[in-house]
Amino acid sequence: AIILQRGSAKVFKAYLVLDFSQSIASLGSGDTNADGISDAVDAEVAGAQLFVNQQHADAQIGVYEFHREDFAPQQVASLTTNKASLNNAIAGIWTNYVQNFPAGSRCWDALSAAINGLGAANRDEQHYVIFVSDGRDESSTNTLAGVINLASNRNVQVYCVGFGAELDAARLQQITGQTSGRYFEATEIG
Repeated sequence: AIILQRGSAKVFKAYLVLDFSQSIASLGSGDTNADGISDAVDAEVAGAQLFVNQQHADAQIGVYEFHREDFAPQQVASLTTNKASLNNAIAGIWTNYVQNFPAGSRCWDALSAAINGLGAANRDEQHYVIFVSDGRDESSTNTLAGVINLASNRNVQVYCVGFGAELDAARLQQITGQTSGRYFEATEIG
């Protein structure tokens, strides 16, 4: 006899990794609402919040940000299902972390931290990183190849949203291609 039972759905765990470096935060991309924060940063925050709000209630999401080459990437929110808390944390990145002082990029270090934050591969979980950046790195201790190896070994799919004044789509496509993720290019702002 064969008995069929419905299995439980896999747990969805994802980290958003958000780029607040100078190439994204420059007012050269515009400041439509005249608040001193670039339209690109405003769009990144709004897009991250939209992503959070579209996920299932049981989805566990966390956030990392990076904004200066002399500061390590920061965990803004650990994995949680609390969407209101995540939205508030994302909205506060500019004020609480960047503090009007964006500079160079440590994107590979931020990606490595997020991948490690998801923990070891687990057959009952799906692990993702959503990386919103131009793909430029000035001073990480980690390398692009190291990030790809780590993601592959941990069974983490990396999805990239490429945008910014210094977009390096080839690197972002390399990450997504080698981790079974996908690459999306953001549309023009304004």
